Amino acid sequence: ESAARSGAGPASATALADLEALGKLLLQPLGRELPARLYLLPAGPLRAIPFDALRLDGRYLAEQHLLVNLTSLGALERRRPTLRGGFRDRVFVAGNPQNQRDPFRFEISRSPEIGAVTDRFVGPGLHVVQGVALRKDEFADARFARAAVVHLAIPGVIDLTSPERSLLLLAAAADAADGARGSWIGADPADFLSPADVAAFELDAELLLLSATGVTGNGASPFAGRVPLVSDFLDAGAAVVLFSLWPAGEEVAAKFAHEFYGRLETDPDVASAFMATRQAGIDAGGATNLSAWAGFQLFIR
Repeated sequence: ESAARSGAGPASATALADLEALGKLLLQPLGRELPARLYLLPAGPLRAIPFDALRLDGRYLAEQHLLVNLTSLGALERRRPTLRGGFRDRVFVAGNPQNQRDPFRFEISRSPEIGAVTDRFVGPGLHVVQGVALRKDEFADARFARAAVVHLAIPGVIDLTSPERSLLLLAAAADAADGARGSWIGADPADFLSPADVAAFELDAELLLLSATGVTGNGASPFAGRVPLVSDFLDAGAAVVLFSLWPAGEEVAAKFAHEFYGRLETDPDVASAFMATRQAGIDAGGATNLSAWAGFQLFIR
């Protein structure tokens, strides 16, 4: 498990050997004729590892197979999530700009990731919130509730041990973006989104992406299946949630977003576009750099 969750950088020979051993243990008994599209109902520690980064015979599972995580067996009825036509007309993007240290500069500087997303969705259907405007009341906006695509480039913590401590940091807490678990303690509730806040949303999102989250803890029960925030967004109405197991950085997130949304323009099958983006990341040098592709995981409800 530790090897599979240490993907925020180049994988060592030891880590690759561990992924190979874990792949042999979990995948080899299933036989060599695995279908191209696999469905996993993860529980316990499997909720927080990139299962498709496991290796068998020197290759990652993701090189030949598409893994879709389920929140329940009922999700199999919606196992091929597809964006409907016109999704570009309802896009909500939120995130923090790059830190500005110069007090005489007043313009908002777009982060590479925000730029990559907005460049893909230029038009009247795009709504962008960033910087000091990124406050909790922005999520009461009908443009958020009705959005078909929601991209949240918001630093956050997904705490499997204490789900109630999970959070997405908003503008006032931007300086705490690199903080460890528990950095929210003592903060104003208006400075972050909690699982309870998310559970109160009513969403039309066909796709919601959390690009800057990180997972901590393992959870007390090996049978627990909920992923804090992720499961809450799905329960609130999102059809598909992509989230990051570790914050890989804006450059990696920007490249992923640019390629993924570009593929969705010609292939509205969300899982298929996701698979193609990950495989491109492996081909581009991700064989030893898991952060280039393995951090994002796809869940459907």
